[in-house]
Amino acid sequence: MITFNSAGSLSNQIYCEIRNKILHEKVSGDALASERELMKKFNVSRTTVRQALTRLELAGLITRIHGKGTFVSRQKGYSIDLADEYSFTDHMKQLGIKPVSKLLSLKKTKTMIAGKVDLYWQLKRLRLANKKPELYETTYLPLSFFPELVIEELESNSLYDLIKNKFKIQLMMAHESCTARLINSTEAHYLKLKVGQPCLGLLRSTYDNHNHLIEYTSSAANPYDFSYKTIHVFNK
Repeated sequence: MITFNSAGSLSNQIYCEIRNKILHEKVSGDALASERELMKKFNVSRTTVRQALTRLELAGLITRIHGKGTFVSRQKGYSIDLADEYSFTDHMKQLGIKPVSKLLSLKKTKTMIAGKVDLYWQLKRLRLANKKPELYETTYLPLSFFPELVIEELESNSLYDLIKNKFKIQLMMAHESCTARLINSTEAHYLKLKVGQPCLGLLRSTYDNHNHLIEYTSSAANPYDFSYKTIHVFNK
């Protein structure tokens, strides 16, 4: 389960703020604020700050060097935290990689999702990193919330940015699962893999602040580049 805009604990708030700065403002190798500076900024204890920094370090976002400070990590792989909100575009930019989303098709369809038959937009997209195909996605968006979709906007904007800024929908929660499965012929074609090879299959259902289903996405991820993980923090 992924939560959006959750207040969470103090250490989680610090984690989220630093993570957002790393994703949107920093590049690999940039220095971050010291523990003492963070304690003063957030008016919290050293233990709380260290909990947030430990989580960032376990997520592979920062590197702490004794006597020198804390720095944005120089990452090599696409390691995704399943317990966190995830944006392919933001993650690739944080890694210094140029992301591209290629819209393969867009049509209206009637289908059953979560036990309910309804009308949806069906988007098929290929996500590339430095021109290499990494994710093949099929997304369903209910027509009742998205009466009109413009191809040019889908090609030039993050889907979540459109949902938030154009359609004024507040995303609150997403349920996501990851399984190992065999790649099908269509996915193999676009990901440049062989039919029957193993891949990582993702299913995500995203809800707004009124518990309405806003997005349903099925993805196949290139298993040679992506890994998925979760981090558990134990309370004392």
